[in-house]
Amino acid sequence: MAPIRARFGDSLTDLAHVALRCALQHAPDAAVLVGFRNADQIYTNITCLGESLRPQEITEIRAALHTKPKIPTELEGH
Repeated sequence: MAPIRARFGDSLTDLAHVALRCALQHAPDAAVLVGFRNADQIYTNITCLGESLRPQEITEIRAALHTKPKIPTELEGH
């Protein structure tokens, strides 16, 4: 997640925007169900519907999410 946080922002709102945009752009007929507990979360969900992610941004997100974490050498083989 560090590359995503560095690229798009570290706040929950920033990460929610990226997650929802990415999910909505996954397929042309995608549907994303979101939940909320307060007015701030409703606002976050609605405001992510603006600008789309660029293809390069989606590629970066996918690369970051599909990267295997490095295992410290002292833990390997245990």
